Amino acid sequence: MCGISGVIVKPGKGVSESVLKAMTDIISHRGPDDSGFQFFSSEGKTWPGESSDHWQVGFGHRRLSIIDLSPRGHQPMNYGSDYWIVFNGEVYNYIELRNELIQEGFLFQTQSDTEVVLAAYVAWGQKSFNRLRGMWGFVILDKIKNQVILCRDRLGIKPLYYTEVDACIVVASEIKQFLKIPGFEPRMNSHVIIEWCQTGYENYNQSFFRDVRVVSPGNYLTVNLENGITSESVPYWNPQVTLTTLSRHEAGVAFRSKFEDSVKVHLRSDVPVACALSGGLDSSTVAMVMNTLNPSAFHTFSTVFSGHKLNEQPYINEVLSRINAVPHFNTPSSSDFSRHAKDFIWHNDEPPVAFSPFASFLLAKNVQQEGVKVTLNGQGGDEVLGGYWQNYLAFLRASLKNLNLTEFLKHTAGSLLPNGNPGLISQMFYYASRIRNKRNFQIPWISLSDSYMGSNFLNQYLTLNSNERRLFELRYLILPKLLKYDDRNTMAFSVEGRYPFLDHELIEFCLSLPPDALYNRGWTKQPIRNGFKDLLPPAVARRKSKWGYPVPQVEWIQELKDYFVNWVDNKSRPIWELVPQQYVKDMFHQILTGKKANQEVFVRLHFLDLWLEIFTIKHD
Repeated sequence: MCGISGVIVKPGKGVSESVLKAMTDIISHRGPDDSGFQFFSSEGKTWPGESSDHWQVGFGHRRLSIIDLSPRGHQPMNYGSDYWIVFNGEVYNYIELRNELIQEGFLFQTQSDTEVVLAAYVAWGQKSFNRLRGMWGFVILDKIKNQVILCRDRLGIKPLYYTEVDACIVVASEIKQFLKIPGFEPRMNSHVIIEWCQTGYENYNQSFFRDVRVVSPGNYLTVNLENGITSESVPYWNPQVTLTTLSRHEAGVAFRSKFEDSVKVHLRSDVPVACALSGGLDSSTVAMVMNTLNPSAFHTFSTVFSGHKLNEQPYINEVLSRINAVPHFNTPSSSDFSRHAKDFIWHNDEPPVAFSPFASFLLAKNVQQEGVKVTLNGQGGDEVLGGYWQNYLAFLRASLKNLNLTEFLKHTAGSLLPNGNPGLISQMFYYASRIRNKRNFQIPWISLSDSYMGSNFLNQYLTLNSNERRLFELRYLILPKLLKYDDRNTMAFSVEGRYPFLDHELIEFCLSLPPDALYNRGWTKQPIRNGFKDLLPPAVARRKSKWGYPVPQVEWIQELKDYFVNWVDNKSRPIWELVPQQYVKDMFHQILTGKKANQEVFVRLHFLDLWLEIFTIKHD
């Protein structure tokens, strides 16, 4: 897990080596263990550092040592003289791929997964990308083909951005690196910002910065070094699945086997691995399986809010009583936010959607303080297994629309029977109201209204079948922003997050499961509940509540009254060029007095304002 930089100088142009070094040093938090630079000319020459002004490609790297801790893991790394790479991520099946490549005659100088990724490219070209199992953003220089390849993992767990200025094409792990590039101006992407403020959704394929492009998940692209032209993005992962006929029991057994295999490979590491334990079904399952596979004690890290109605500590304690763990608890406070807000926004590059990512930010800090570098967590379980209520409700809506009343009543009426989950009914009314409010809600923008044509996310979502909806959640709707927050928050403290639920082999199996294997009488995620019912604490396995890393947001706003009064009364804030100051002041007053108010939008607008200030964002 690392941070990478790449500069591709356009023909006839020149860029100082100091530019690459500055944009690599600004992400030293991603890789405090080592750094490296390499420069290459169009004639094939290679310089290790400050040797020439005639380079065309430059690579920079910051290393967080996880696999092969020796100096041999140093990057940029080469295979022979014609292939070089800077790599951020982990490829968990590197041992199997390495053995296969050795059988084909390849020799290795390290025990790292990075060298395996590059050798696999040498052996199989772009077809190698679909053989990798893990998470990554990497850049490869292929001197034979005179091109540079940019590639990102299937789900975009690891970031990879690029931008183009007059002299060069620049590649980076974090957007803030582009601030070091002469000619780059941080400008807002108005459409993305307005849609995010209105709905909380983000376009996975665009950034908040107008001129910053995102390498799409599951895609690669190439830069031709002869003419400096960047190709169109090429997808290498398009899961095509056929629905199985497994019963709920059979689906649970098969899911357990595949999930245990995923956790097993995610534990591959040359440093100790911990678990981020929230008390939810997904992270609890990760912790229980880790305990089964690893007899020695491991660290767990949890966020709790003692005395608050959303406190998850009782569920966490249920898990801890059954595993061999060294637990750590973190309780974020509103005062923590007022002290660290700007640092939080700086590390995230783009404004987060709510306070909850800030809790993850502080939890990562706690992980670093304990000397831990790697944590497994339960992110992705809801997307993979249809765990969000809106997925279940969209399935029921489709059943009703197709006049399949038997199917509809089996779930709705069944949820009210013994052993059903009546929460389904209350969620039906809650989401109907939420969708209605979102459709009717409109922020009174001052200067950006002409650029917003309305969101099509919801309409797209409702037209999909159950499996398409899960893939849509994985690739577009919810998961991309959660992964982005996780990456920035953990890497801010030099911590690597790993995601066993997001193993592509597990995902492809889960996408083959029909709705009947996922839902039953108001209960979601049946494969995990059935597959691990003998391992999970009953209180967790049959937990009816779902909070999603909650933070007492309204209480925090009220506790930070002075902080927010100073904000809404400050006439010089950049946000007032976009949104009427009085509109936000009225919203704040409603929150303070307990009246109905859109507190999520209030928080988003505050984060947007901090982002505008910190990154000195310009808008047209």
